[in-house]
Amino acid sequence: MGFFVTLKLFYSYAKPFRKYIIVGLLSLLFVDALGVIPPLLLKGFVDQARAALEGDHRFEPFLKLTLIFATVALAQGVLRFMWRVFLIRASFWAGERVREAYFAK
Repeated sequence: MGFFVTLKLFYSYAKPFRKYIIVGLLSLLFVDALGVIPPLLLKGFVDQARAALEGDHRFEPFLKLTLIFATVALAQGVLRFMWRVFLIRASFWAGERVREAYFAK
């Protein structure tokens, strides 16, 4: 069986669940995009710590960076949960359809 024939067959089983698959893939995309932010925030922490050692003893930048970091971590957790639930659910349902079609013969 050729690649495109296999892909078309897969699409026929997954088509009813495409909304779940799209939401899962978008969640995965956003999780990966948010993965860039924590290293940048860590850079901000290091820069603020260096400034504090040089005499700038302000607390607000640390609090702001901490809140942003916590928000990003929470968003990553929620989106990671969403992509796992939606993609695994859709693949389970598509697998059931494949088994039903196979054993119905």
